[in-house]
Amino acid sequence: MRLVDLKFSIANQIFEILLITLLAIPSYINPLIPIILLISYFYFSFNLNSSREVLILNQYFDNKNKITISIIIKIILLIIFFLNYELLSPKTYQVYKIKELELRNNFKLGLPKSNEFHIDGELSIFFKSKIDKSFFDIESILYRDNQFIKSESAVIEYGKLGFNIIFINGIRIKMNKTEKSKTIFEKFTYNINKTDFEELLLDKEHFNTKELITNKQKDLINHGHSRIINYLIFIIILISSNKIIYKNILRKDRSINNIIVFLFLIIIYVFNSFLLYLLNQEQININGFYLFNSLFLILYLLYIFKYYEN
Repeated sequence: MRLVDLKFSIANQIFEILLITLLAIPSYINPLIPIILLISYFYFSFNLNSSREVLILNQYFDNKNKITISIIIKIILLIIFFLNYELLSPKTYQVYKIKELELRNNFKLGLPKSNEFHIDGELSIFFKSKIDKSFFDIESILYRDNQFIKSESAVIEYGKLGFNIIFINGIRIKMNKTEKSKTIFEKFTYNINKTDFEELLLDKEHFNTKELITNKQKDLINHGHSRIINYLIFIIILISSNKIIYKNILRKDRSINNIIVFLFLIIIYVFNSFLLYLLNQEQININGFYLFNSLFLILYLLYIFKYYEN
């Protein structure tokens, strides 16, 4: 939604925006998976308690069977979490950022309307048809060098410092104080350097955990260690699942206490972010970062076991 600008025709871009959003989901959902999993425990426990399905489970499954099924489910969840974090999300995020960058720059370039578009002080292009970034049957005025171009087609190509407009099979007429000429060309590239155009910068979501930790940039290395803490949070939520689901059924005041357990998990995320900030500011070292996080996570796990055991 940050990409939508009311001065442009949203209808021309809405499907592209939806596609870009889908590509971003695997990366943005990673930190939320432990929270979603905890909520699913509460929901599953509530359903068991409401329908008394736990009695049926106890009739057909003994403790050994329930433990076996639980372990298999946990392993599957851990594999999915790992594959999403390390393989899927870096790939989709890379495509997402490229698409987002193109769309942002396209907004700044200006969406073509009425078979024409203009860039102040640079050029005006008039065309008969358009497919993606390609324009056909072109007439263009290049203001910078007093040039007129008529070509069969043109395509926009984004670069690091701006973008190029590549004209194909046409005639170029140049008329200024130093030169008056007419040239027939097969390919002519016109470059526009725009300081307000955004470049593709690699951030933490472009890398898997190993690539982050072995990176040369300090902030990326620290994010790699923070990702390891996210793995520990996920594992702790997996370990506590049986306690939360089955012991929850016997408690009448489960709703309030479930909220407390949920809020503690949110506090853990806030605490981890604060420690990451201190680590980036060099106010703590990596040993302190792991020590404080591990201590907080152990206390959280002990609290869950103690509370749901009671």
